[in-house]
Amino acid sequence: AFDTDYPTWYVGLEYSMPLGKNVRGNADQRTAKTRISQAQLNMHAVRLSRNNELRGRLQQLAQSHQELGYSDRAQALQLKLYQAERDKFRSGQVRLKDLYDREYDWIRAQQRYVDSLVRYQLAIVTLRLAEGTLFADFGINIGLAASTTPGE
Repeated sequence: AFDTDYPTWYVGLEYSMPLGKNVRGNADQRTAKTRISQAQLNMHAVRLSRNNELRGRLQQLAQSHQELGYSDRAQALQLKLYQAERDKFRSGQVRLKDLYDREYDWIRAQQRYVDSLVRYQLAIVTLRLAEGTLFADFGINIGLAASTTPGE
């Protein structure tokens, strides 16, 4: 075209439009929107579940801490009662059975204190597990891919 004195140029425009409704495209679009909506609802449910679990673990920790304080005070009181009973026994004012009963009450208070302490420590561990800091504090990394090389 450039070898002649009058070059010829052509310009074209193409326009396409479906003759009917784009049913498949609209259905795919609705399906994608539904999946997005479902994923958002699932994400919201996971957030609520985690928040509820954390709130429950915090309440459990507060309750076990309060129980630990009560059992500590009860143990100290039972010790004082036992010591007073022992002093009375030494002076001959009470029977040996009464001293044994008071000692038994003190031992039971000690057992309740240890139980409360264990529940308190478990509440701390479950809270740290629920918030996701337990494994990281001990350097434990839980990944999705398993190692196939021996020794890793």
